[in-house]
Amino acid sequence: MISKAHIKGVLRLVTAGVGRILPHADPMTPRILCYHEVAPRPADEWAVTPEQLSMQMRILSETRHPVSLSQIVGWLLNGTQLPAGAVAVTFDDGFLGVLQHAAPILAEFDVPGTAFISPELVEKGSAAAHSSFHSKGPFMNWSQLRQLHEMGWTIGGHAMNHPALSQLPEAQSRDQIQMSRSIIEEHLGTTCEVMAYPYGTPGTVSEREQRFAAEAGYRAAFMAVTGIPRAGMDPYDIPRSKVLGSDGYSTFRATLNGALDIWGIIERSH
Repeated sequence: MISKAHIKGVLRLVTAGVGRILPHADPMTPRILCYHEVAPRPADEWAVTPEQLSMQMRILSETRHPVSLSQIVGWLLNGTQLPAGAVAVTFDDGFLGVLQHAAPILAEFDVPGTAFISPELVEKGSAAAHSSFHSKGPFMNWSQLRQLHEMGWTIGGHAMNHPALSQLPEAQSRDQIQMSRSIIEEHLGTTCEVMAYPYGTPGTVSEREQRFAAEAGYRAAFMAVTGIPRAGMDPYDIPRSKVLGSDGYSTFRATLNGALDIWGIIERSH
């Protein structure tokens, strides 16, 4: 039986082929990649293997200019100069595999990393029972997150327990965003300046959540919809290009050079 992940992988590859024919952004335009889990035996399409990640970071280091997420934010907000081909790498959810597998690989290729985490998942070690987030983890604990932060990683917010924020009552959505920031700062002893919305699609994030992110004191907040950040855009609606376990060499190259940006049309319909 053909899996859903395999079908999506084929569709992304075909879409990338179409995207190469159509006009698309300059390949050296700044970009943000969105990963999730890294595991030797991926449980779903959201995880890449260490071997995949190593291959992708090698391509990134050889063909683009890896930068920190804060450099991208500085460019967006203040016009700070970026090198041509600037790419930032982020990981959502705070899986333990990010520390165990991703961190050494990114260090090998001198690629800065950002991890977006949900405090309740950190505390429980797995998805909260009342959360709509069904992944079982395991997730990093606070000690492991401090270790990751000491390695130079940025730690950002991802709400308290990974809900679909726009589907919550107003007070709960605001608390999810504000409380996660203060708890992260308390545990890590540093300022938490960025957040990624759980799920990060138009169906789960509204202008209300973007306003709450600004009110909470975040400098920027990120979606999980394929596209490119552009100078002067809303800093609370910044796109990131997802990388999936079903993405092969050609699809990853298409993600970097903009040929897969039309995939964002599909993502924005969710």
